[in-house]
Amino acid sequence: MSETRVIVQGEILLDATDVEAFQAAVDLINPTTRAESGCVFYRVSEDAKTKGRVTVFERWISEASLIAHLERAETVAFVAQWSGRMKADVRVYSVSRERPL
Repeated sequence: MSETRVIVQGEILLDATDVEAFQAAVDLINPTTRAESGCVFYRVSEDAKTKGRVTVFERWISEASLIAHLERAETVAFVAQWSGRMKADVRVYSVSRERPL
């Protein structure tokens, strides 16, 4: 039986003056995050219509791969840097079945 895939999806709200610095911080960790063995897809991008709104969408091969990502020193440091400056509504979804549309 294959492992349950995981989707992370949601939004982050920032003060408009923090968006540029936030995106720069995201850009620094993007290459290593995307290179993680369990990462299928990873995107954090500013909403073109709403300044300060950032969309998060990630796909991981398993819960274990997501946990490993969240425990990486780079991820922990990023969250510590931004946790007090953002309001996040980001959810984790377990997917037991996947098929093409």
